[in-house]
Amino acid sequence: MQPILHNAEHRIQTTGLPVHSPPRRLHPDKYKNAKIEFQHLLDLGIIRPSSIPYASPLHMVSKSEAGAWRPCSDFRRLNAQTVPDKYSIPHLQDFAITLQGASIFTKLDFRKAFHQIPVAKDIHKTAVTTPFGLFEFTRMPFGLRNAAQSFQRLIDEVLRGLHFTFAYIDDVLISSRNIEETPITWNRFSGD
Repeated sequence: MQPILHNAEHRIQTTGLPVHSPPRRLHPDKYKNAKIEFQHLLDLGIIRPSSIPYASPLHMVSKSEAGAWRPCSDFRRLNAQTVPDKYSIPHLQDFAITLQGASIFTKLDFRKAFHQIPVAKDIHKTAVTTPFGLFEFTRMPFGLRNAAQSFQRLIDEVLRGLHFTFAYIDDVLISSRNIEETPITWNRFSGD
């Protein structure tokens, strides 16, 4: 995993006692897929073994490819105890106002974007229980309440001053008025 080059951290402020759920049983195909993905996350340092009282169950979500599954954490009980972050997420329709006059757009969708933000002192609250162990996230997982706000806050800071961009969480539009302007805006965006 690449080193962190920003100061953003995800915090999980909760009320109430630790939430705990038993692991869910998995079909053998889902089990195999989850085990491979969790080993990959362990190798990258995105998760680590845990032994704490928090435990949200693993849930498998089907991907668009036939027979492919994505392991997710069912954080509903934890999210119910999490104090909401009031940082605003832009309205998707506002891009037309923000980028008015542009006719060429480049769309970026950051891959595994949430994993770019470390979890602060609340790592233990991210624990997910699986049939093959208990793990906690060192990086922000998908599905946590306020994760979108944490990423939006980071991307807004990164793109501040780049008025030809519109960020909606991990999707970014880069705009230009014409084909000649496109490489110029791209170079400004990429820092070249």
